[in-house]
Amino acid sequence: MATTTSSLGYPQPCLYHLLAAIMGDEMGSATGSTKQRPANVPEENVYSRMHWMVIVTYVAAIGAITMLMIGAG
Repeated sequence: MATTTSSLGYPQPCLYHLLAAIMGDEMGSATGSTKQRPANVPEENVYSRMHWMVIVTYVAAIGAITMLMIGAG
C-alpha cells in the first residue's frame, strides 16, 4: 500500500486506498486490520443518562427560536 508521512511522522494511506476501504474493496488496509481495545474501553458506547451538552443545545435552540419570534412580532 502506498503511504505518505504526515508532519507528525504518522503514515497516511493514499486516497485510492482510503476509497477502497470505504467502498469495501479488498485493496483497503482498513478492511482486514483490527486493533485490540484496551481493557477499560467497552465494545459499544453505552449511555445510561442524557449528556449535559444535549441539554445545553436544547436550551440554546429554544432561546434562539424565542428571540426570533419576539423579534418578528
